[in-house]
Amino acid sequence: MKYILVVILLFVNLLSAQNLVKNAGFESSKKGPWTYGDFHNNVLFWNSPSLGTPDLFSTDSKKMNTVNYRGTQKPKNGSMYAGIYTYTIKEKSDYREYIQNELKQTLKKKHIYKIEFYLSLAETSTHISKDIQLVFSSKIIGTTVKASALFTEPTTPKKLTHGCIKLKEEGQTQTVLLPFPEQTLLSYDWIKVELEYEALGFESLFTIGNFKTNENTTVKPLKRVDVNPFTYFYLDDFSITEIGVVPENIFQPEKTYTFKNVLFDFDKAVLLEPSIEELDKLAFHLKTNNNLNIEIYGHTDNDGLDSRNKELSLQRAKAVADYLIYKGLEKSKIKWFGFGADQPVVENNTEENRAINRRVDFKLIEN
Repeated sequence: MKYILVVILLFVNLLSAQNLVKNAGFESSKKGPWTYGDFHNNVLFWNSPSLGTPDLFSTDSKKMNTVNYRGTQKPKNGSMYAGIYTYTIKEKSDYREYIQNELKQTLKKKHIYKIEFYLSLAETSTHISKDIQLVFSSKIIGTTVKASALFTEPTTPKKLTHGCIKLKEEGQTQTVLLPFPEQTLLSYDWIKVELEYEALGFESLFTIGNFKTNENTTVKPLKRVDVNPFTYFYLDDFSITEIGVVPENIFQPEKTYTFKNVLFDFDKAVLLEPSIEELDKLAFHLKTNNNLNIEIYGHTDNDGLDSRNKELSLQRAKAVADYLIYKGLEKSKIKWFGFGADQPVVENNTEENRAINRRVDFKLIEN
């Protein structure tokens, strides 16, 4: 019975960690990438929701090997990868390309998912732009044009040439901002985009691309332009996996909390491994509540020199702040202070009480 329970638990964990993106690396296609733009109705479980023509590249194709018409790139994994225009004035319009995938199952409300994928700027791109969005939807979305108009046409259901259905009025969408610095995008090599997302409970599909018009897209030139300017990205290895449930204990603003498991070695300010889980939960709460700032307070007992206690308490508060910044929080939203032994919560008359006074507190403050 004991072994059966272990097997069941392992199976449950495996299910919760499964990648919900179908054909995540574009490896399965009906006829292979024999011509450029041959993505829609070819790559299994993916489609092009507009009349733009995303590309499918393969190292198995002599015509589209690692050297292709937009640059030189190897797949992140396997033999296939995709490519899209995120900015161009091709045909004197806001020409865009998008790719769309129906998930294996609808995301569960209040559950936390990790979104990961890889992208690489094509070397021939004349401009760089960080305007790439991932949009979750409850229905298949699509448009009969080639421009950035997926959400600007009338919402009357309509059968499209590409086989997509226009988003119905009752359909829901949620745009996810993708975190990547401009200097990283300029590497012309695969970079990993990753973030955590709290599901609203309707997300059955996702579409990725630039949904902004040229007028609203921020671009930076990379070279002298003698042809139509454009930004082109390669994409590969998509992953959306469930990693947990939103904690029930929501922190209240203007209330001081004490970390339960933020731990340090004696006289040191390096976070120990047991601290990470509690700090990750706090980081997620702050990232999903952008209206909150945080103040972190370090405290010690009264053993040792007062100057050293002040220094150590400040270093420990800063160690917590540095970890939150590492997890993606803006530095401007975090302040840290060290009070040494000046603010004990109990008398420093026993070892147990001194352990209580050695602590790190925090307070969330609304903007």
